[in-house]
Amino acid sequence: MPFTLSVPRRFHPGYSLLGRWVRAHTPDARKGEAVYLLALTLLLFVLAMAQNVLWAATQALSATSPSVGAVYWITQLLAAALCFGGGVVGFRPAFTVRVDDAALIVEQSGSTRVVPLAHIERVTTIPLLTYHRHYRRYARTRAYIGAPEPRVVLVETCEAPLVLGLPAAAQDMLVGLLTRARKPAEAEPVAML
Repeated sequence: MPFTLSVPRRFHPGYSLLGRWVRAHTPDARKGEAVYLLALTLLLFVLAMAQNVLWAATQALSATSPSVGAVYWITQLLAAALCFGGGVVGFRPAFTVRVDDAALIVEQSGSTRVVPLAHIERVTTIPLLTYHRHYRRYARTRAYIGAPEPRVVLVETCEAPLVLGLPAAAQDMLVGLLTRARKPAEAEPVAML
């Protein structure tokens, strides 16, 4: 019955330096996502405005000294790389899902969530778009999204539900395994002699 699956990290701009900073300072995940997009847009706008202002300021100087133009372009490329690296490049952390005889265990970035099999009320798969569109319905969930699949596993528990983004083959295996583990083995009918 033991089951173990490791889901590798994957690219996600919301886990960039800017995204993690916004998430740490925003209590609501949906609001944090909106603030992140707003901050990234503002950062790119400021970068574009600074480029125009600096180009206008160095236009006259670059005619007299060609090194000013080279310094300008190097500065612009470095600023763009810094904004891109700090605001867009990020990776959603890897996680591991294990099922043993007593519990479902999910480990991610040093934290562990243990759900006893007796506390699992229902296990099913739902469309990923449904999970994202119905924010209020799934607001209490703890999400571990890894594989970019159209469906995710929803594990409803006594406390707070879990959403697991796993590869499609692993989803079916995990749902079947947890469903069988929750139901006690039915006793074989005893033949009357």
